[in-house]
Formats: sequence, structure tokens, C-alpha cells
Amino acid sequence: MSKFILISVKNNINRFINKCKDKNIELFKINYIDKNNIVVKIKKDDFDKIKLYNFYSDIDIYKSIGIDNIKELIFSQKYFILVFILLLILSFYATNFILDINIIHSNIKIRELVKEELEYYGIKKFSYKKDFNELEKIKEEILENNKDKLEWLSITNIGMKYVIRVEERIKDNLEKELDYCNIISNKEALITKIIATKGEVLVNVNDFVHKDDILISGNILFNDGIMGTTCASGKVYGNVWYNTNVSLNRIYKDKEYTGKKRINFTFNHKVLRKNIYEHFDKKYIIKNRFFTIYKEIEYKEIEKKYTDEEAIKKINDTIDEKFKIKLKDKGNIISKKVLKKDINNSTIYMNVFVVTEEEIGKTSN
Repeated sequence: MSKFILISVKNNINRFINKCKDKNIELFKINYIDKNNIVVKIKKDDFDKIKLYNFYSDIDIYKSIGIDNIKELIFSQKYFILVFILLLILSFYATNFILDINIIHSNIKIRELVKEELEYYGIKKFSYKKDFNELEKIKEEILENNKDKLEWLSITNIGMKYVIRVEERIKDNLEKELDYCNIISNKEALITKIIATKGEVLVNVNDFVHKDDILISGNILFNDGIMGTTCASGKVYGNVWYNTNVSLNRIYKDKEYTGKKRINFTFNHKVLRKNIYEHFDKKYIIKNRFFTIYKEIEYKEIEKKYTDEEAIKKINDTIDEKFKIKLKDKGNIISKKVLKKDINNSTIYMNVFVVTEEEIGKTSN
């Protein structure tokens, strides 16, 4: 297969073309830069003959074509490519191996327990990283195997380190230490559900209770007398009422993507290519503690305005999120009713009556 190159020819252009025709040297494509300067596509093997017969013109290789061009490009960027390959190798090790395990808890016995459990599952220094699903499965098995000692556990991968956060199960220990305790209400509520596991239930569904009322007593009653005592346990749920105020600025900033993108790198937290976009999102291709490759996706900030319907929905979503955080996993919203609503050009204000069903009991001695 013939290989081709582009050559630059200056001076005596017509004579050059005629000489090539006389010597049967094929010119495949001629681009005129100006009347004294052209770029011509020729066979690579003809270059020396062209130079020989056209000594009156200034002739130089302008550009290689095809695989030769790729080879020249690689050769010209060889140091950058070498550094890039080395960074990829370093990145592989940095993203696939663990050099440190940090277990966060004040009790040394709990730390030692968790360390032993993690090592049993192969999570230790200088070990190969496990994927998210593996870590979740290991976490659940450790909690299941130590349900009397551990309440909660998380395993977070930060760079080349695992950070382990753990909470000790206190409730069981408290019950063992207390010979007598009650379950009392921690707020005013209308009782909806009672699940008692130990002690005497003193209330019924649909009873209204005040804060600190005893819901499940630690006194064991028999024939109107106290036969003994225990540490009451169980869960009591009730409807609780809240009055909440929420306001929303109707003007907000949004992103409008321009379609411009480029690849950038960081090494040891230093950006290798200067930022050219004022605003951009990062989409990571490789990310670890020392080295990242990411795509910069440019956008412009534009001002938008919520419609009345969008603003009200946003406020309702804000209330839902607020109570989700407040109640955690111990309750949910039953209903919402807007008591007051003020809408103007720049702000929406709402006063909302919220009813929840939530766990209202707590242990008290």
C-alpha cells in the first residue's frame, strides 16, 4: 500500500508542476495557499525525486498522512504519554488498594471487636478494595452477628482508606442495668398503636396523652396490687400536630449547558490544564486521592422564576424533607393543611398545619 505525505512548495509553482508531469511524478491534490505557495499530496516514495528535479523551489514536508501522522504525533507527545501511562498505573494502585483502616469509636473494646470482624472478611491494611455491594453485605453480616453489641455501622471508602463509624447498642445494656423503668410520652399526642413487650400498658388507642404521661409501666399489677417490677419496653405511636412556616424566593438560578466540553486532569490536587470555563460541572472518569481525570461540561447561570404551582410544590417538598429528617425512621406525615398563604412577585409564604404518626415513647426510670 502506498504511503502519502503533504508537501509545501514555495516559488516557481508552475515550473514545479510541469517538471513533475515531465518526470511522471503524480500529484494527487494541489491546494493553493497563494500564487507562490501550494500544499501538494504525493506518494512518500516520490519525495526524494521531487526534491532532486525541483531544486529551484523551496520544498518541505508539510504533514504526514494516516498511520505516519499518528506515529509522528505519538513521538512528539512521547513524554506526556509516558507520564500519563505512569499516572494511570499509579491511579490503578491508588484506586484499588487500602493503606489504612480508621475505626471511629471512643470504646476500645468496640474498636477491637469491629477490627476483628473486618479482618475476618478481608478488610485490613494493604488489602484489595471491595465494591459497594460487597461492603454493604459485610456490614449487614457484622451487625447481624453482633446485634447485642452493635446498633449501627458504616464503611466509607475515602481515597486509599476505609473510615468505619460504629454505634454501640446502648438500649440493651440500659435494660440490663435497670431493674425498674417506664415508657413515658415525650410529647402530646393521640395514640394510634401500642406494641408492648414488657410491662403493664396504661393507655389505649385513641387516648390523648400529655408529655411525661406513663404509657407502659414497669410495675407488674395483680389484683390491684403491685406484684413486682421490671424495666418496661415497647413502642407507642401517636398522631402529633405541628404548625410550620415556610417561605420561598421565587427567583432562582438554573444551569443552561452550552455544549462545550473538554478533558482535564489533577495531580496531587493541582489542575494540570488552566480553567477556561467560568462555570462547569465535573464528570469524573478516574478519581482517587492523588490523581483524577474528569470531563468539564460548561454551563451558564440563568435566572428563572417559579410559577405559583411550581413554588407551592417546592414548599411541599421542603416540608416533606424537613419532617423526614426530623422523624428519621420513626414516623411519617399523615396530612398537611395550609392555614395561610401569601403570594407576591418575589416570595411565597405558607403557614402549614402538619399531622404526623410517630413513635412517642421513651424509657424513663
